[in-house]
This record gives sequence, structure tokens and C-alpha cells, in this order.
Amino acid sequence: VEQSWVDTNRACDEFMAELRAEQPEQRGQSMVLRYEDFLRDPAGATRGVCEALLGVEWAEGMANPYETSAIQSFEAAESKSTTDQKLLKRKAIEPRQAEKWREVQL
Repeated sequence: VEQSWVDTNRACDEFMAELRAEQPEQRGQSMVLRYEDFLRDPAGATRGVCEALLGVEWAEGMANPYETSAIQSFEAAESKSTTDQKLLKRKAIEPRQAEKWREVQL
């Protein structure tokens, strides 16, 4: 599973780099959001996506969906294999998890 994630993300990075090089006028229509940055600063990360990329108003609850009714959509997906079961066990976005992915052995 981890190797598939790495391969998929690498392919996405390469595709976006090529797209930006070929179509510099489209640069404002994409952005890089690092997992680590999101975990360390969920408010800043979600605000950036909303305002800079999507052009929609940011709401404070976006920084911690565990404190909103959005958690119900996580729970509804509990039985689906695409849902990360750890997501349902957490009560908040945990900044200390930001570098944990680096410990995974491929």
C-alpha cells in the first residue's frame, strides 16, 4: 500500500511540474499542499486552499473537522475499505503525526 501511495504521489508531482512548465498561465489553478504543513497549521493550510485556489470563504471549522458535523461523513464511510480507520479513532488533527510517514519502510 505504501509503495502505491509513493508511486501515485510521484506521478502527480511529475504531471503537475510538466503542466506548470507547459502552461505557466495556469499556475494559479493548482498549488502544493504538503501533508506536514497541513498537520502543523491546519487553519493556514485550509485557508490557503479556500482563498488562493478555490476563491471561497474559509470557515474556522475547516481547521478541525472533528469539532463539526463533518465527522458524521467520516463515520458514514466507516465500513468502506477506502476510509482510513485511524481517522475515525482520532479526536483532532495531530501535528505530531507530521513526520511519522517518514518512518515507513518500503
